[in-house]
Amino acid sequence: MKGFTLVEMLIILGVIGLLTAFVVPSLLGSRISINLDSDAKIMAGAIREAQSRSITGEGQNQQGQWWGICFYTTPQSYYELRKYDLVSLGSPPIPNPPCDPIGQGTMVSRYNMSTGISINGFSNVVSGVTSAINSSPLSIIFSRGSGVTTVMTMSPTAVISGDAVVVNLRSSLGGSRTVTITSNGTVQY
Repeated sequence: MKGFTLVEMLIILGVIGLLTAFVVPSLLGSRISINLDSDAKIMAGAIREAQSRSITGEGQNQQGQWWGICFYTTPQSYYELRKYDLVSLGSPPIPNPPCDPIGQGTMVSRYNMSTGISINGFSNVVSGVTSAINSSPLSIIFSRGSGVTTVMTMSPTAVISGDAVVVNLRSSLGGSRTVTITSNGTVQY
């Protein structure tokens, strides 16, 4: 007689089941990590683009332009690259409200988060102490010429001062990343 016995088949199925139980979660964890890293990298690039456009005065009119990023957490997570006329901002640059889609500034680009990834909130760092910023949307505007940041909340409208602002990214399946923007405009992820 040739073939496999029932016991041999059950052993083979058991080994396949064990391998699957260990490999699938590992692959899923890698995918989550890749998506978080990718979203953080793209976000940091958009923030740097806004800063670069502000420093170089790209698109400036007679008064100049300021560039910024508006972050939204609800109903879905996304962020926008926006430009502001100096006239509409006043001096110092304080749009009111900063991320109003029909108000101040012009949306240039919109970036959606990957499926399962969300902007989970914001933190402010002052002298090494981190505290939550309970507002959405949040706006980061870069000063024309210097690239120095102004951070604003919309509800209530307020300017936030500190050493850095942290954007928290989170996966619905676990895992997180942060993108940090310092007061002098340095972007880290």
